[in-house]
Amino acid sequence: MTRFWFLALLLCGAWIAGCGEEKLTVQDNLKGTWKLTARTLPDGTTLNPPDVAGLMEWFAINDRRGHVTVVITRQQDGQKAYDFENNACTVSASAFSMERSLLMGRSYLNGDGPVETDTAPKSLEGRLTVDGKKTTLTYGNGVVQAFEGSSLTVTLPNRYADTWKKE
Repeated sequence: MTRFWFLALLLCGAWIAGCGEEKLTVQDNLKGTWKLTARTLPDGTTLNPPDVAGLMEWFAINDRRGHVTVVITRQQDGQKAYDFENNACTVSASAFSMERSLLMGRSYLNGDGPVETDTAPKSLEGRLTVDGKKTTLTYGNGVVQAFEGSSLTVTLPNRYADTWKKE
């Protein structure tokens, strides 16, 4: 009988220890709320809030899928302009795809495109790399998102580089 209790305690201890371990996923470096703190233009000019401001929410649904919402406000022709995007993202160990379901304003990852309201799905795909605590998404159009700890840098070649901080 003592052997039974010993095995039962051993199994319960192993189960509790297993439950205490947290499984890390690719999205662990990406998920959360991010606040835009600065935008650097190609000529070296740096814009800060309130001239440009933004929030991005990366909400992990499971270890492979997430919702990504981006809101940007910026000055345009002396007036405040507002851009909003809602995306669904699928990630793997080495690739990702971003499926946009709603755009109001300009697309963040396409830079200075036309102002529009669009509900037609649009997909962007790219390479995902993980190097320690740094996760980088490299899009086919040259855009790079580099997540490292509580910092995120988004670079749109020849347009701007944005600095984000995790809230």
